[in-house]
Amino acid sequence: MKFAKKSVAKLLTGAALALTASHASAFSLTAMTANGQVATVTPGSSYSHNDSVAAKAWADGGGPAGSGWGHTSDWYQFQVTSATDVKIVVSANNANALLHPGFSIWSVNGPVDHSSGAHRYSQVSGPEASGGAHKNQWMNGLGAGTPPATSTHVTGFVGYSNGNSNPADSSFTNGAGYAVGSGSAGASRGTTGGLDWAALDLANLAPGYYIMAVGGSCYTQTNCGTANGSGGWLAGSYNVQINAVPVPGAVWLFGSALFGMLGLKRRQALSA
Repeated sequence: MKFAKKSVAKLLTGAALALTASHASAFSLTAMTANGQVATVTPGSSYSHNDSVAAKAWADGGGPAGSGWGHTSDWYQFQVTSATDVKIVVSANNANALLHPGFSIWSVNGPVDHSSGAHRYSQVSGPEASGGAHKNQWMNGLGAGTPPATSTHVTGFVGYSNGNSNPADSSFTNGAGYAVGSGSAGASRGTTGGLDWAALDLANLAPGYYIMAVGGSCYTQTNCGTANGSGGWLAGSYNVQINAVPVPGAVWLFGSALFGMLGLKRRQALSA
């Protein structure tokens, strides 16, 4: 099973990110450089991508309820080449779809070229040695092959943000038995022009590879589509933005020069 690749972006901000978005019938990721569809973003700007996703893909899951759906969520991967502050924002584009976006991020020990994983995932935790799909056991092996090679695997959970402010949808227990709330440290959410958004600020994000799951958050299966129940599988459009905010080298040079001048003045004052 292969994703139909959406895009790859390299953010030339001194801490470049390469990003791919994909869909799957279960869970799989294609090579980051496949198809060569590359967009370049100049320093100070951001990567932006428009797509659509099921209104309850990130938080419903069924059997038991509360898990994310691997085959209806949108999956991204990106690379951070040097430590930098990163801000990720996922916002709804279509109020009629009643999309309340949610997303989760995990670190990976290398680029994910292919994986056939599970239909379910826990939005708020990393991989475990047992417990099945709901506890992300499949994330221990993301390489190609059957079973997947374990050389490529998720190394940890980074964080999440839940853009649904309805109390019953922003505080529940997922299929792994873990509490899901409004988000991890650095998360925020809000509504702009009637459209919900979810954001996550990651300070000094370490160099490496990351994967991200995006979907609609609708644990209660109400108010998440043009009709409830099966209507929650209707796709709602959204926009994802990734902003890399490295500290410019010129700022460090200016700061060093400023401290040097202050130190020189202090020595001159002491010697006077």
